[in-house]
Amino acid sequence: MNRPIAIVINVPNATDRLQHIDKLFTHFGINYIVEEGYTIDCIPEDVIARYGSPTDPTTQRAIACTQSHVSAWKTFLSTDNEECMIAEDDILLCRNFDSIWNNLDIPGDSYAIWKIETANATCTIQRKCERQYNGFSFHQLHSGHAGAAAYIINRKTAKFLLSIASDFKAIIDNELFDPILCNVPMCRTYQAIPALCIQDSENLNSTTTFHSLIGPGRNPDRDSKINQLRRKYLSPVVSAVVSFLISYQGLRRIKVKHLPLEDKL
Repeated sequence: MNRPIAIVINVPNATDRLQHIDKLFTHFGINYIVEEGYTIDCIPEDVIARYGSPTDPTTQRAIACTQSHVSAWKTFLSTDNEECMIAEDDILLCRNFDSIWNNLDIPGDSYAIWKIETANATCTIQRKCERQYNGFSFHQLHSGHAGAAAYIINRKTAKFLLSIASDFKAIIDNELFDPILCNVPMCRTYQAIPALCIQDSENLNSTTTFHSLIGPGRNPDRDSKINQLRRKYLSPVVSAVVSFLISYQGLRRIKVKHLPLEDKL
């Protein structure tokens, strides 16, 4: 089944990001619509109030990002397409993504979010896959996995998300992809293993071109020396132990890596 449409969130004046997306999606033959993202001065007052009226610009930009996704769902439903990829404008896609894109078989009659990116995080997933393809598979996500830069939804799911969006009190990453931090009932989320893409700022194998527009304060200690050592030596051991302990539940802990990225552009 062909993926007929993608909606790309692009904030005003970020022309370098738009050029990147146009080059990337044209290369893979992906039809897309540009959704103008929210900025701080565009957030409705009632939405700001719902989040506790924060004055910190980083938090306000995170709220604007959430509202941009809500707007993208509305735009999707204004089309006649059955399924849609919601994408932010700084993603990097894996090689042969066009072949994957044209052969995905996402059910149209269920409430589900199909997450295709990774943030290089270690997550808890269902051992048994929900969908299996050549080179990757989808597994139900049972723990938080930050990042909302690329996911696929059907019309049924888009309508459901819009029906609960007015109750969002956390950033989009948590509302969609963290069963503990979300404030409203979630759809099931399925994670691609390995992932099909990654945000440019999360790609550890190259120099970052597009830094986060929300702000560097989101995770200031991520690249500290102690955290690098923890991720390299301690996390694999902890993951192995936890995987053993939760295996009887049909779950496992795994670091979500990604397929090799397209580097010909």
